[in-house]
Amino acid sequence: MVTAIRRRTISAATTPLATSAPGRRRPSIANADAYYADQQRIHQYAGEVTETWGGVTMKIDRNYLDVRVTQTPPQQRTTTIDNSTSGGFAASTEWGTSAYSGQRFGTDYRFTSPVSSSDVAWFRSTIPATGSYEISVWYPADAGYNNQTPYLVETTTGSRSVFVNQRINGGRWVSIGVFTLAAGTGNKVGVSRWTSGTGLVVADAVRITRV
Repeated sequence: MVTAIRRRTISAATTPLATSAPGRRRPSIANADAYYADQQRIHQYAGEVTETWGGVTMKIDRNYLDVRVTQTPPQQRTTTIDNSTSGGFAASTEWGTSAYSGQRFGTDYRFTSPVSSSDVAWFRSTIPATGSYEISVWYPADAGYNNQTPYLVETTTGSRSVFVNQRINGGRWVSIGVFTLAAGTGNKVGVSRWTSGTGLVVADAVRITRV
């Protein structure tokens, strides 16, 4: 935030530089810094020079642009939760562990067969403030994986479902949308087994980004 600007002063060439009192010159540039102890100069234009415009010669005093800098620690904007993150993932014993695919995030990923019950594998995270967050998911893709894997997002207005084809776009972050998440620690994104799609359901990693 710009907080102070000392403006350029112009006087005729026959007039001495501006003074702070009769017979006293303006404080030197070095001394002037003392008047801006709580600010930081980021730019300084050329000054103490003469210019002639239209036959009139003028002396141009220096001007300064100073800013006050507030030191505020940046908030973490992105959180990544892997299936191996301590305290960040929970699933039933029906979910197996595999390192088969080279497209996995980290050392391994979780998988299971679809059934007509939810049995959600949950990714847990701490949301610093209620607001809009982009949810991205990472999974290995394979022809034998599910073409309608249900991802559940816990929003301020309830659970939202997004279906992802895990046969394509594997080995990279895939955005499933922007949602309003509530502040606090808890289950934020889940992978459900309840799907009409075919193939194994995979839970690997989730990324939550403040937008």
